Amino acid sequence: MGFEEIKYHKSVIELTYLLIIMRELLFKKRKYLKFPNDLSKIPENSQEIEKLSFHNCSNCQILLDEDHWPKLKYIEVIGCKYFSFSLFYPSFSQLEQVFFSYIEYMDILDIVGNFPHWKRWLIENSKFLRYKGDILGDNRLEMLHLINTQQSTLFLGKTVLQNLKSIQFLNHCHFCTIDLRTLQAENLAQLWFKDSNYLNINSLGKIAPHLHSFKFEKCAFPKLNVDFSELNQSKNKVTAQEVEQYLSNLSASLPFPFRKVSTLPKINQKSAEKRKSSMPPEEKNMDDSSFNEIANEFSVKYCPECGERNLVAAQFCRGCGNPFPF
Repeated sequence: MGFEEIKYHKSVIELTYLLIIMRELLFKKRKYLKFPNDLSKIPENSQEIEKLSFHNCSNCQILLDEDHWPKLKYIEVIGCKYFSFSLFYPSFSQLEQVFFSYIEYMDILDIVGNFPHWKRWLIENSKFLRYKGDILGDNRLEMLHLINTQQSTLFLGKTVLQNLKSIQFLNHCHFCTIDLRTLQAENLAQLWFKDSNYLNINSLGKIAPHLHSFKFEKCAFPKLNVDFSELNQSKNKVTAQEVEQYLSNLSASLPFPFRKVSTLPKINQKSAEKRKSSMPPEEKNMDDSSFNEIANEFSVKYCPECGERNLVAAQFCRGCGNPFPF
């Protein structure tokens, strides 16, 4: 047995041991979950859970708080649709990492509390995310990284992130809207966009004077409402080598405690619709109007000339007035 094979088996044993001792609660292919309302329906004691995972769930409204989830350290949401998410930990939270992947139509509501150990938030391979609520409290978040996350909106509510240093949109974050007028982040120094088209940056808010790096790399048709005279301090340049180094470090550090996304089953939309139509009436009596509203709001198309957002039925762009070729 070679050295690399021994090293691999050792890492598998260590990972298995850590997963055994960690109290994890996994919800898979669940619908219409409401927390904290539905906590009485689960057999596990939520107060002992350290890792909470949602895989391929839909139409869920999740509020996690310190009363019901005091020991929670890791949150993993993969392959979910029509999902709302919020945190309320006014006293103290042990939360260390939050990982979202393959999400569609998700509303991130209020993130309120004291999070001394949560430093980075990674969202990848997702669509239609909206930061709708307020982000308040003693939040130590330093990095917000979106990778291949399209048609998403930051930030719609009051957002106080006094330790935030970097916001990055990497690898096909197309049609995203960024409005930083509601953002209070006096230490934010880097905004970085790579391989992301049709970006709509409404405002840099109050961060422009202390922004050191405002970088676009291979981004087509950005729409910028930015006063570049305020970016005199933008002096740090990001190189292609730094991009590769960042991605290699990210892939190396991500797997634990999260599962590899490639090992998860893909969502079969046809079978999902078939299961939904065969459900008994009592399981479909939840009001889906809020989720339908989200879906309808994102039923838009973008002008190939100026990048303006238009209704699907529009024949002419409301931004430049040109007729649509489709």
